[in-house]
Amino acid sequence: MDNLIPFKLPRYFILTFILILVAGLQLQTAFGQVSISGKVSDENNAGLPGTSVAIKGTTSGAITDGNGNYSLEVPDSEAFLVFTFVGYTTKEIPVGNQTVINLQMVPEVLSLDQVVVVGYGTQRKRDITGSIAIADTEIMEKSESTSITNRLQGLVPGVKVIGNGEPGSIGRIRIRGNVFTGVDGDDDANQPLFVIDGILTNDNSFLNPNDIESVQILKDASSSAIYGSRAANGVIIITTKKGKAGKPVINLNTSFGMQQIPDQIELANTAQWARI
Repeated sequence: MDNLIPFKLPRYFILTFILILVAGLQLQTAFGQVSISGKVSDENNAGLPGTSVAIKGTTSGAITDGNGNYSLEVPDSEAFLVFTFVGYTTKEIPVGNQTVINLQMVPEVLSLDQVVVVGYGTQRKRDITGSIAIADTEIMEKSESTSITNRLQGLVPGVKVIGNGEPGSIGRIRIRGNVFTGVDGDDDANQPLFVIDGILTNDNSFLNPNDIESVQILKDASSSAIYGSRAANGVIIITTKKGKAGKPVINLNTSFGMQQIPDQIELANTAQWARI
């Protein structure tokens, strides 16, 4: 054992071995990648520029060009591509054995309970920071009242409907408990501003409650500031029903009543009245 001669590998041999190992790993990685290209279009088959095409679970991806075309490298055929664009439904497509993936994006459809109508358009409810309340139109449709004002009673927190007790009278709406005194006792100084399909008015008596699709109530200054001083008592935004694609739907509501005098008093004729 004492006669063994120590053997040392030359330094250049070690460096060559390391370089070959690294090159082999890189070559293996390159062979494992898959090149994917394609085009993203909208519902009209027009190119959708600016669409994000990401590899699921990674930070890698690409953006479509002005014509909606894209190309990128994915690590393997097991990867998923995630296509996202504002206003369209997000799509996940498995790569598999495909090298060309074309996709037609579908517009995102939001239900009424996800969208809030504000002074400058519509926004998602989750993006709103102001005090905006939404009235439940399904409950409103069950009411027998012919006034939108009376149908709002008890539906929205912070909104009161005050009546004077007169039969057939229309109540007055109070938002946030405003109690300003009008000129010469005019109680209309406390009335909120109504915006019906974008038209500003202080009168809603002409509106058929059955024609209403949604009701949003702007209760604070930040949400109603766009309407200026007229919105000091709050704003009620009403969107009416419109025609929609599909089969025609007809709704019919009928009602009837009967009145009869229980005891009719007999009246005196001229001769009887003369004798009396």
